[in-house]
Amino acid sequence: MTTLVTTRPDEGITPPWSFPTVQRLSLDGVDVVAAHLPARPLVHATVLVDTGATADPVGKEGTASLLGDVVLRGAAGLDQHGLAVAFESVGAVPSVSVSFERTDLDVEVPAGLLPEALALLAEVLRRPTLAPSELVRVRDARVDRLLARRTDPGFRVGRAAARGLWAASSRYAISSGGGADQVRTITAEDVAELHAKRWAQAPVTLILVGDLTGVDLAGVAAPLSGTTVAPVPVVTSGEPAGSGTRIHVTDVPGSVQSVLRVMAPGPAFGEADDAALEVASTAVFGSFSSRLNLKLREDLGYTYGASGGFAHLRDVGWSQAGASVRTEVTAASVAETLGVLRAATADGLTEEEVAHARTNLVRKFAVRYDGPGAVASALARRVHNRLEDDERDRHLASLQAVTT
Repeated sequence: MTTLVTTRPDEGITPPWSFPTVQRLSLDGVDVVAAHLPARPLVHATVLVDTGATADPVGKEGTASLLGDVVLRGAAGLDQHGLAVAFESVGAVPSVSVSFERTDLDVEVPAGLLPEALALLAEVLRRPTLAPSELVRVRDARVDRLLARRTDPGFRVGRAAARGLWAASSRYAISSGGGADQVRTITAEDVAELHAKRWAQAPVTLILVGDLTGVDLAGVAAPLSGTTVAPVPVVTSGEPAGSGTRIHVTDVPGSVQSVLRVMAPGPAFGEADDAALEVASTAVFGSFSSRLNLKLREDLGYTYGASGGFAHLRDVGWSQAGASVRTEVTAASVAETLGVLRAATADGLTEEEVAHARTNLVRKFAVRYDGPGAVASALARRVHNRLEDDERDRHLASLQAVTT
């Protein structure tokens, strides 16, 4: 028999939480950052390279992203199929992600097979095959995808918003993966040169998270170590395209929806008021109960959902908010969106809004780091942005203390 619960359970007390303790070890060319999570037999390993799309040659934006794709097409004397089989034999599926400022090579593997998996990952990083024929295949397939996506309003508004936000001279005005016009010009020599300058002998950080009982940290890191040369730092302009409110319109004939995106420059990682900013943005556009979503979805019925958030890099940041709305209410949606944002800035937030957003963030904080992958991601962000080991604990305390 089914019994329905007719009363809502009382709210419980949020248990105390702290970020896992970190152990550090330095070898030649590799810093090891390890967090022991008992009873987590799958270890998440991230090799962090402190370079990304900002190192792309001018006019060939997307080179670093292509390098990230092609390194898994051959290494250790194996072709793409052989390399995939080698990783599969140790229960691992590797991935490479390239952002503006950094590159992460990730693998999740049983602790007992960590040495074999990291030995393969070291070959992928330091000595990939980089066969010209594979590069051409990967490049041409990416160009085809980029051309096909030109009919996607969401894709086009993202590209237009970036160009509208950043000065034309800024790397951030073009996506980290580049556009079709830039990617089609990239050659195998461009990719090989970037690898030689930025990956082959670059110092790296190895992040290990999981049950590390009995794991020889120095031993598993050894394949990544050796003589390294730090690359020349990349200086990237974060200059905005202009000041004041500017509206850019891109026409996509026949589209039944309009995609709205509002962007503005924002703070980099580690700003003093980042906790208050997170609470405020959650209340205004960063949650289902935000002002923007309630206005556009619940009150007006213009959209299925509006959302937004902040992107924080080491040197720059930006905010964005938006929604997909019915075409016939495009102008009204723009006016309402700007109205919500301006009212929040001018008038501030209510006690109820702040309390709701703060409670939401605090209660789900520990859940955000439930698992080796999430902890490894947070550690990679911490290392890359040169934050203190207690940064997450201090951020939680700051969130709990945010007031109207």
